[in-house]
Formats: sequence, structure tokens, C-alpha cells
Amino acid sequence: VCSSDLSFIILFKKIILKVLLFQIEYYFISIRIKRRKMSLKDFAYEQNKVFVGMQFDTTTDEIYEVIKKACIDNGLEPNRVDELVGASSIINDIERLIEEAEFIILDLTYSNANVYYELGYAFGSENRESDILLLAKDGTDLKFDVRHRRVLFYKDAYDLQKKLNEKLPKFIEEGRK
Repeated sequence: VCSSDLSFIILFKKIILKVLLFQIEYYFISIRIKRRKMSLKDFAYEQNKVFVGMQFDTTTDEIYEVIKKACIDNGLEPNRVDELVGASSIINDIERLIEEAEFIILDLTYSNANVYYELGYAFGSENRESDILLLAKDGTDLKFDVRHRRVLFYKDAYDLQKKLNEKLPKFIEEGRK
């Protein structure tokens, strides 16, 4: 056996060993997932990070401030994509924030296509229903595929503040079970 053949055999053994270790690690993670009824998402999020999705304009600023304050008051870190700086792709930032977030809060009030995309992406990214809080102003005409979901309806910013003060701690507790 020449030295190049021996090098190849050693390299091949190292690769096989790495593959086996990965398979063993994946096996044990999948056992924990099945036992605790978890998803792989449970191993990837940043604790206390919240993605907030909503239409951006001056009419929604007050609502966002209420959401932001309620999150901070409950030890959470709200993140909205328009607060990021830099020249990165907005859609990549949205997807990354959703994937990293422990919780997701989406305001469906304006039937904004982007917010509905964010909701679909959140469900497709292994987020559990208990990690997603849907909001909408009273009278909002929810789209067909969302009408069956629980939505926290509010009258105005003051009403939303009262409801979040009451419901957000329970939402956090339920989401962390």
C-alpha cells in the first residue's frame, strides 16, 4: 500500500466517523423531540426574541409602540425588520428573524400581503401555534385561511395595551411549555 492510498483510507475513515457521529447526534435529538413533542425549532431559537410583523406606516406606529412596550415589560426583545440597518436583503432578514424568534406577534389588521407571507413562513419554519400571537383591530376582514385561528382583537391602542398586559404573560407561559 502506497502512502497516497494510506492517506485516502485515513481520510475516508475520518469522514465515515463524522457521518456516524452526526447520525448518532441526530438520533438522540429526534428521541428528545418525540418524547417532549417538540420540533427542531426548539433547539434553534433565541430566548426572549420576538419577531413583530405588521404594516409599516404612521397609522401603525402607536400600535407598534404598545406591542414593543408590552414585550419589554415582560422581558422580551421585540424586533421589527424596519429597525434593522444595512444593505442586506429585507426578505432574508425577515426569514432570519422569524427563524430565530422564540415568539412571533403579527398584526393582521390591514390584510397586508407581507404580513400574511410572514405568517405562512412562520408556520413553515416549524414554529408552534403556541409561539404565534395574532392581533387585529375590531372589524378586520381576515382572509379565509386565517379565520379559524385565534386572534386577539382590539379596538384601539389603549384597548390593545390592556389586552396585552393581561394576555401576554399567559402567552409566554404557554409558549414555553
